[in-house]
Amino acid sequence: MDNKTTFETGSLAITATGTAEQLTAHRVPQGHHIIVRARPTNTGYIYPGESQAQAEAHNVELEPGASIALAVDNASDIWADCSVSGETVEWFFEVANADA
Repeated sequence: MDNKTTFETGSLAITATGTAEQLTAHRVPQGHHIIVRARPTNTGYIYPGESQAQAEAHNVELEPGASIALAVDNASDIWADCSVSGETVEWFFEVANADA
């Protein structure tokens, strides 16, 4: 697998605890992972999931600054909930110039 020349980033401030929100659609190149991180300045937890229901079930917990690498083909495959309203989930992944 060749190294990519750029990377895509984004963030989502989750409006209300208990109501998971979907990340914005961005294609993740085959063979790469998206890194999902709880913003370090958050005061509570971020709960990522592969569906709204899974995120709201709080099965995976990210404390402030913690991250997880996920093998998905689109950022919109990921949902996130929070323990404190307004907390932010951040994400990034490598892309080729042609993919940006």
